[in-house]
Amino acid sequence: MGNLDQGTTLDYDRKKEGNGLYVFVIKGSVKVDGQELGERDGLGITDFDKVTFEATTDAEILLMEVPMIQ
Repeated sequence: MGNLDQGTTLDYDRKKEGNGLYVFVIKGSVKVDGQELGERDGLGITDFDKVTFEATTDAEILLMEVPMIQ
């Protein structure tokens, strides 16, 4: 979970091969690899090595990296 000030950009690197990432915006708005997400939006990403976040407003986000392979 993290708070981002408007204009902040950060990269998230996948921790383990085969994992996916779920992004949930608790408040504010954030671009995730260029895709705009608003408050209470969620996004699942399955094929990535790095994801870039850009806060378009002050924002609070929750990231969950989860195994996609059993």
